[in-house]
Amino acid sequence: MFRPSFRSIMLTAFLLIAGVLAAAAVSGWLSLEALARSIHDGKRNALALTAASRVLGERSVDLERSARQYLVLGEPALRQRFDDALSEAHLALDTLEASAQGLAAPVGEWRALAAAIERGLETTPDGSGTQAAADFSADFLALSQVSEAVERTIQARLARESEDLLAELEYRRHLLAQHILAAVALAGVLAALTSWWLLRPLARMERAIAALGDNHLESPIRIGGPADLRQLGEHLDWLRQRLAELEANRNRVLRHVSHELKTPLASLREGVALLSDGILGRTQRRTARSCRHPGQQCTRTAGAHRTAPALQRHPVRCAPPGPQANCPAAAAVRGRKRASAPHPGAQAGGSDRG
Repeated sequence: MFRPSFRSIMLTAFLLIAGVLAAAAVSGWLSLEALARSIHDGKRNALALTAASRVLGERSVDLERSARQYLVLGEPALRQRFDDALSEAHLALDTLEASAQGLAAPVGEWRALAAAIERGLETTPDGSGTQAAADFSADFLALSQVSEAVERTIQARLARESEDLLAELEYRRHLLAQHILAAVALAGVLAALTSWWLLRPLARMERAIAALGDNHLESPIRIGGPADLRQLGEHLDWLRQRLAELEANRNRVLRHVSHELKTPLASLREGVALLSDGILGRTQRRTARSCRHPGQQCTRTAGAHRTAPALQRHPVRCAPPGPQANCPAAAAVRGRKRASAPHPGAQAGGSDRG
């Protein structure tokens, strides 16, 4: 079974959080890019419509002026100026039809009025005077009204597009805020889950180490989580088993040493008790008093007392036996007997204790 390591989990969590935040950033960037493109296209369309409506209005005035002058003066140059203004007006109308919808009716009406004026100029003789120009006044007035209607329609359309653009901007702003909040929340959830999954085995490991320090070696150590933390938990459990074995060996050695020391210590206590009772003489009582000190000093004193008679033994030369024999060995024996003889007060004290 595949078990990821601590490093791979941290790397995966980091990549997931970075991916979520990057996705939110890319989404916001795309949204802003689309909004900027929409603003750019709207501005370009607005400029084209405004320029076309302005050209249409100016050419409408030029058409009326050129036609009136042509009807009065009959100059071919004035007719050429009329034709040029009409051509520019048709180009502006084409731009309006291509850039904006809903202008087909006013544009068609303007074209019809311009065609009627053009036919009227062709049928009217050159230099017919102001009366002929007055006959076209109604057509020119209608043409001017249609041009103003086209301009008003374009302005209303631009205002509506501006409102739509502001609404789209507000919508994309809210959408971007939602994406950012969702990305931050998701990143927080991923970070919390990762930290919980990683810190839980670390907490167990801390408790296990504290239990080892307190010499609680009964419970096995089980660490979950990533593979390397599991392996570390297995090492800690192996350490627990080794410490348990060492503790068992120490207890076994202490029990063995205690058992081995029971008999010598009991003998030593009995010997000290005998020495304290004075059964073996005053010298032994002095030894018993010294044995009240620590055990090592008592052992040295008792050993020295036991080895003292052996150190006093040496060959002597004695005279032949007799009632007044002056023998150093005999004198030494008599002195030892007198020293080892119980004192009357000591015997009385012993009898009292008895």
